[in-house]
Amino acid sequence: MTTPNENAVLVGGFWVDPDTGEVLGCAEIKQEFAVRDRGSAEWALEKMQNLEADLLALEAREKAIREAIDSQRKDLARRREWLGLRFDAELEAFARETLAMGKSRTLKLDHGRLSLRTVPERVALREGREKEAIDWARSACPEAVKTTERLLASIAIEKVEALPDDLFERVPEHDTFRVDTGIKAEPKA
Repeated sequence: MTTPNENAVLVGGFWVDPDTGEVLGCAEIKQEFAVRDRGSAEWALEKMQNLEADLLALEAREKAIREAIDSQRKDLARRREWLGLRFDAELEAFARETLAMGKSRTLKLDHGRLSLRTVPERVALREGREKEAIDWARSACPEAVKTTERLLASIAIEKVEALPDDLFERVPEHDTFRVDTGIKAEPKA
C-alpha cells in the first residue's frame, strides 16, 4: 500500500495519522485485497490473532508491573501504619499541649500538620446488625426504611399473556457475528 497521505507515518506496519493516532491502513495490504477464499481468510485472521496476542502480552506485562507496585505499596503502608502505632499518641499529646494556649486547632510543622477537630455526636449502626435494625425500624418508624423495586420481565412474560405494547417490545430471534481468533484474555479482577 502506498502512503495514504503525506502526513502518515509507518508504525508497526500500519499507516497512522501522527496528529490523531487514527490508523489509516496497513502497509502489507494492497487496496484491491479482499477475502475471497480460505487462504485469504486465514491470512486476515492470522493478522488479527497476532495483534490480539500482542495485546494480551502487553496486558500480562501491565499486570506484572501492577502487582509489583501493589506489593511495594503494601510494604510502605505497613511501615507507615507501624509509625502511626508508635507515634500517634505522643504526637497528639504534644499537639494538645502546644495548642492549649491558643485558639488554633492545627499545629503546622515542616513535615506536616497535627490537627484536632471536634466530631459531633451521631448515631451509628452497629456492625453486622443492619437486618435487625431494619426489622425494628419497620415497626418503630417505617418511613426510615427504603425499599427499591425492580421488574423481573421474565416472570411477567410467564404470568401474563398479553403485555402492553407501549411498555414492552419483543426482540425477534436473530443471528450475531463475531470474529474469534482463539486468544482468550484472563478475566479482569
